[in-house]
Amino acid sequence: MEERPVIDIEMSGIYNFIENTATIVSLITFAAAFYYYFDLPEIVPIHFNLSGEADGYGGKIYIFLSPLMAIIFSFSLRLLNKYPHKFNYLIRITKENAYFQYKKAKEFIIRLNFILCLLFVYTTYNMIFYNNVKSELNSILPVILITGGSLALIIHYLFVSSNKNT
Repeated sequence: MEERPVIDIEMSGIYNFIENTATIVSLITFAAAFYYYFDLPEIVPIHFNLSGEADGYGGKIYIFLSPLMAIIFSFSLRLLNKYPHKFNYLIRITKENAYFQYKKAKEFIIRLNFILCLLFVYTTYNMIFYNNVKSELNSILPVILITGGSLALIIHYLFVSSNKNT
């Protein structure tokens, strides 16, 4: 295995803000689940079909699953982002392109973390408020936007990172 340069990449303020926001929102979502837990019925929706209607139910303890996953993903991706030299890349990493490739990879992970956080917040929101609030959020539109955002993010990263001139 080839040795890649190890470079400390400082992220700009906006990326630090996005990363910290994802972590804080994940923790707040867990706190909200705890806050509403005692007011929930014993059975809550845990899965939603493409129309935003509940089609799977489970015990109210499941209300903690999405926030817990958000916290685990948030902290795991933050930890992973400290080692961009260990990532898989589409092109060979050299001293000349390492800074650019590492920076773009770290930006991708931060954005992905934020999108995943939104997905888990949306899921938790629906699980808590499904029976009380019938709104546009109880539809497929947020899922399409989050999934579309993820796909656009992946395509953008693949395009930018595969540029041989960087």
